[in-house]
This record gives sequence, C-alpha cells and structure tokens, in this order.
Amino acid sequence: SKQLVTAQTLDGKIKDVKQFGVLVSLDEETMGLIHTSEVEKIGKKFTSGQEVKIKVLAVDRQNRKIFLTVA
Repeated sequence: SKQLVTAQTLDGKIKDVKQFGVLVSLDEETMGLIHTSEVEKIGKKFTSGQEVKIKVLAVDRQNRKIFLTVA
C-alpha cells in the first residue's frame, strides 16, 4: 500500500457515491473519501468508474482513513 502524504496529488477512480461522500479507489487496497462538504465546495457531480485527479487532505493512520479533495 502507498505511503500517502498530505497535499500529494494522485490519480483515483470513483468507486461509489454515498450520502456521506464519494469513495475513491487509489489502488487495489487503498480507498479514500471526498467528504460531502468537500463535494459541495467542488460543485461537481461524480459517477462510479470516473477517473479523477485527487489531492490528499489528511491521513488518519490509526483509523486507516484517507480524506481527499479534487486536485
């Protein structure tokens, strides 16, 4: 699994669009989230399978959560 750092820009693929945000697949085992509040700020619609350039906002290693925004 990748070593992720804040402000890093990566390619991702939209896995799913949920009530709480957009799930983005970064690689085989790494998933990140664009939170609903971020999605609203961006003002874009996302669909499953869509390729996106994303930026890492925060990495919560303890809970294995990665928070993203669009690059």
